[in-house]
Amino acid sequence: NWPTFIPDLIGACKASEGLCANILKILKMLSEDVFDFSSVSGEMIKAKEIALRQQLSNEFKQIFELCVYVLSSPASPTVVVPALETLNAYLRWVPLQYVVSSPVIAILMKLFPLPTYRNAVLRCLTEIAGHKGEGVDSMMFVNLFDAFLSTLVQMVPPDTDLKVAYDGASMEDREFIGLLASFITVLLKHHGGSIERANQPTYTRGLEYILTISKIRDIEVFRTCLHFWRSFVASFFRRNSGDSAHSKHSSSKSLSAPNADKHLHSTAEARALYSPLLHQIREVLVTRMAKPEEVLIVVDENGNVEREENKLDDERLRYKVMRECMVYLTHLDHDDTEQLLRDKLRQQVTGAFEKEALNVVCWAIGSISGSMH
Repeated sequence: NWPTFIPDLIGACKASEGLCANILKILKMLSEDVFDFSSVSGEMIKAKEIALRQQLSNEFKQIFELCVYVLSSPASPTVVVPALETLNAYLRWVPLQYVVSSPVIAILMKLFPLPTYRNAVLRCLTEIAGHKGEGVDSMMFVNLFDAFLSTLVQMVPPDTDLKVAYDGASMEDREFIGLLASFITVLLKHHGGSIERANQPTYTRGLEYILTISKIRDIEVFRTCLHFWRSFVASFFRRNSGDSAHSKHSSSKSLSAPNADKHLHSTAEARALYSPLLHQIREVLVTRMAKPEEVLIVVDENGNVEREENKLDDERLRYKVMRECMVYLTHLDHDDTEQLLRDKLRQQVTGAFEKEALNVVCWAIGSISGSMH
C-alpha cells in the first residue's frame, strides 16, 4: 500500500540525527521481520512475504548506501551505532560481491579500534566472514584478516592473559572477547585454508588468539572455541595423519610416487610446525574436560536389573565434542598425550590434592580409551 515507503524514509534522514537514528532502527526491524521472523503459514501471508522480500532486495542499494554514508561521516554514536546494527541485519543475506565492491570493509576496520563501536563492528565482520566467498577473490579474506590482526595486536597484545582480564572486565568488554572469538573462529573455519597458504604466520597468530580465549572460564565463550577446535583438529588429522593406511593408499596410486615423498615431507613439517599449538590445545582440553554421561544399574519394581542412562544435557554434549577432539589429538601424537596426562596425575601426588582436578583428568583419560594403540 506504500510502494515508496523505503525511499521516503531514507529521504527523511537528512532532517536530523535523531530522526535518522530512528529510521535506521525501523529499517533494521524491517529486515528482521521480512527475513528472520517472517511467517510461513497461509498462502496470502506467504505471497505477501515473497513480495516484501523482493521489494526489500530491489531497494537494498539505497539502504546500504545510507549506512555507508552515515558510517563514513563525522556523525555521533547515537547515529553510528544504529547504522552498524542496521548494516549487520542486511549483511546476513546480501551477496558478498556487493559488499566487497563497496568501501564498507575499510570503513568497518577504521571504526574497529574505537571502544564505542568495536562490538557492533565485530558483528558485521562476523557476518562477512560467514560468507563462503563464491565469486570473490580469496585474497580479500586474507587481506581482511591481516589488517584485522594488525589492529588487534595494538588493542589486545598477544601476551595478554585474557583469562585474568575477563574475570575483572566489564560486561561490554566481556562481550567484546566473546565476539572476538566468534569472528576469528568463523573466518578461519571458512577461509583458514586460503589464509594459511598466503600468510602462515598470520594464520598461526589467529590460532594463538583462539587458544588464549579458550582458557577463559565462561562456558559460552569456551563452546565457541571448542567447536572450532573440533573442526581444526579433524581437518589437520585428515591432512597430516601420515598413517599406514594413507601410506598404502599413496603408494598404490603410482609406482614412482613422486608426490608421496612430498606429502610425507609436508606432513612432517606440518606436525613440527604446529606441535607446540597442538600440545597447548591438549592441555586446555585436559584441564577443562567435561563430565561424561553416567550409566547406572538399577533394579525396577519387578526385580529386573536395568541399565539407566542420564539424558544428554549441555555438559554431556560438550564432553562428546571434547572427546572427539582428544581422540584426534591422541592419534596425532600418542607420546605427548600420555606425557601430559602423566604430568597432570603426578601433580595430584606431589602437589596439593584437588578432588575436582583429579576427576577432570580421569574423565580426559577415559575419553581416549582405545586411542593409544
